Amino acid sequence: MPQADTVLLPICVAIALIGVILAGLAWRRGNKGRVLQAAALVIIPFGLYLTGFLRVIWDFVVEIVRWAFRLVFSPTLWIGFALIAFCVALFVVGLVISRLSGDTKAKRNDRGPKKSVKPAGSGGKAVTTARSNPAADEDPEMAEIEALLKSRGID
Repeated sequence: MPQADTVLLPICVAIALIGVILAGLAWRRGNKGRVLQAAALVIIPFGLYLTGFLRVIWDFVVEIVRWAFRLVFSPTLWIGFALIAFCVALFVVGLVISRLSGDTKAKRNDRGPKKSVKPAGSGGKAVTTARSNPAADEDPEMAEIEALLKSRGID
């Protein structure tokens, strides 16, 4: 790879020349806003060059190109991609199986006998709740909270 400075500085000059040509065309047409935009196009490459940000972009592009060339000829990279694809496939299959194996709402409704509860402030409406497990039988506050939520239409 050539040195970054031997490539970046001529690129900056080329972009500046394009900006000067565009500024001349805009000046000829009388479009002052476009002249200012072209002036910015002339100045920005040199600002990027002097701050070193253009070098960062250069190094990034060079590393991406190197990685792409290694990708074609490296079996370890292909094995890595295969492992990533396998992990994604396992995750998706697991998600599908968990969705198909049963809905949690359906299981919650089938757990036990239904009991009619009248929560405070419900206007005398009876709400049916399902007793899910012995832990819920031991905690009457949770049953009251569940009954209140169900009376509001929240499952």
